[in-house]
Amino acid sequence: MDIEQLMNDLFSDGYREVLSACSVREPGDEGYEAAERKIPESLVRCIWFDRMFAEDGLETVDGTPVTIASPGRWNVEAGPDFRDAEISFAPLTSTRGDIEVHVRASHWRRHGHHEDPGYDNVVLHVALFVDTPDKHVKTSAGKKVPQFELKDIIQGEPLELLDSIDIGAYPGAAKNITKRCRELLTRRKNADTWLGRFLDLAGDERVIARSRRLEESLAGRTLDRALYEGMMEALGYKANKEQFKELARNVGLDDIRRLVPPDVPEEDGALTIQALLFGMAGLLPADLPESTDPETEEYVDTLRTLWGQMKSNLKQKPMEADAWSFSGVRPTNFPVRRIAGASYILASHLETGLVRALLGAIESTAGKKSRVGFRALEKLFTQPGRGYWAQHCTFGGKPMPRPMSLVGKERATAIVLNIVLPLLLLHARREEDIALERKLHAMYASHGKMAGNSVTRFMRGVLFRDEDHAVEIIKTARRQQGLYQLFRDCCDNAEATCRTCFFARAIAE
Repeated sequence: MDIEQLMNDLFSDGYREVLSACSVREPGDEGYEAAERKIPESLVRCIWFDRMFAEDGLETVDGTPVTIASPGRWNVEAGPDFRDAEISFAPLTSTRGDIEVHVRASHWRRHGHHEDPGYDNVVLHVALFVDTPDKHVKTSAGKKVPQFELKDIIQGEPLELLDSIDIGAYPGAAKNITKRCRELLTRRKNADTWLGRFLDLAGDERVIARSRRLEESLAGRTLDRALYEGMMEALGYKANKEQFKELARNVGLDDIRRLVPPDVPEEDGALTIQALLFGMAGLLPADLPESTDPETEEYVDTLRTLWGQMKSNLKQKPMEADAWSFSGVRPTNFPVRRIAGASYILASHLETGLVRALLGAIESTAGKKSRVGFRALEKLFTQPGRGYWAQHCTFGGKPMPRPMSLVGKERATAIVLNIVLPLLLLHARREEDIALERKLHAMYASHGKMAGNSVTRFMRGVLFRDEDHAVEIIKTARRQQGLYQLFRDCCDNAEATCRTCFFARAIAE
């Protein structure tokens, strides 16, 4: 397929056109808009394995109380998704067996598990959506297997989790790939140029899709509020993503603007925001050991005083301190330091608003190279070590030998790529501001590639001859994002196979 005609200097819908033209239509297929909302089975496996759901009062579909002692061992071979899980069904003692996971409960029969003896040891069928009236599924031996639905108990929306979870880092992700597309590329004239262009289109689609989901989820929120909540979520990384989302919901942008005096110096404003966020996060220490250093004592006393003045003006209850995860997190990325970084970002733009600041940064770089404009956006989120947290990772902990950034360039870049660009694209299209969209697209297209991860490494193995070949083509963040889009729509799509893959058909046509 000739895709040159689909390229332009705006965010192109060319990827969707290729997908629509080259998709194999199955009975009941509802087209791209439905396909876009399909959730990969591997995401549901990740949700189950890492227990990304509320675990209080769990019940099977038939109302039986259930306790999950162990989600099981990830199975990368044929057969059920997890082995040796330990599940308790009240009032019986625990049972050990296999777990099978699907997006929809109807896939148990659709995939033929009811006739396959390899699934006779399944003790629980886990589905994101139970789309059948059946309270149980049956094995080939006729045994009834309880069903467990995740839909109403997961921590976050599925599509949001899909954007944030590194699915490729889990065992067995996209394990049945034949690499047919690489073989087809070897037969295509000017294959490298064509592939690069296609990944450009796929990278555009990743931003467009995020912008579309943002518009659907606004529900009366302002863009400033959506940006604040998205920034906070991004600062949580994987370990504290949901906690930061909850904190941003409990302490809204309006609360911060209402409780922080508008005419205070920036440092004082940041300190007030820290007291507000630490207090609501449940992370403000109630007591300090007698050996605490004077700097920490003075800082914590100030925070306590400020928090005492504000907490009665908030509707929500503070979070529990043990809700936050410090285990497995690098000390410089501890949530207390990220909250401090957020406080400085917010204090710098509390009056004008972050969206206006972003638009101002773009305007100030008019006529300059696009990379300069992208760096100006990054700068709004990059925070060097400042104040108490410049050399501390915990309240009263041993100071680091030198100041460390509160929000580094890599995290700031991720915020701009994943949150700012989709949000500003939505703003540009709402305002019919073609010039702004053109600037945003030029900045996106010019940004160099970022550090890779398991998904980009996986896709490199699928598409390219070797590492040198991959480096030659994947030169920009836009093309990296294109790899993510392809992984999601093709290699990690439970509804597709290499035989029906639209990308393979696009190569061949």
